Amino acid sequence: MDDPKQVFARLFGDTLQSQAELEALRRRRRSVLDSVLAEFRSVNASLGYDDKQKLERHASAIRDIERQLELGGVDESCMVPSGPPMVDVKVVDCNRDGRPTKCLTGFADIGKAQLDLFVLALACDLTRVASIQWSTAESTTVHAHLGISDEHHLMSHDIANRRR
Repeated sequence: MDDPKQVFARLFGDTLQSQAELEALRRRRRSVLDSVLAEFRSVNASLGYDDKQKLERHASAIRDIERQLELGGVDESCMVPSGPPMVDVKVVDCNRDGRPTKCLTGFADIGKAQLDLFVLALACDLTRVASIQWSTAESTTVHAHLGISDEHHLMSHDIANRRR
């Protein structure tokens, strides 16, 4: 998601939720085992004794890991903001390397907002896994805020323009 407002809505809902609603959301997201319980029971019913024992041990190991993770809980830095980041995301038509494409404006501000949300999601225990992709695979981003005037993707393939 390029727009931090969409990320915020995905994490906290379309409107800001109360702490009780956030805790309920955490509980719903917490257990992998609970989310597959119906499938687990269905498979378990069709297994022989030895395989049932293996599956039960596996489920027990997963539950133990989940309990250990629960002990960490919500970090004291979980301070839910009053609303989504106020970052203006604009996609504009542009021309890169002689070809028309779409460019995102405000790249540095968007990146900071995304990282802030990344940290917030971890601190509030809304997720334990996250990834950041700074741009598309064929990034047309120009990092002008760093004093660079060439397109990121093309620079990554042009040895003469790489900075050491």
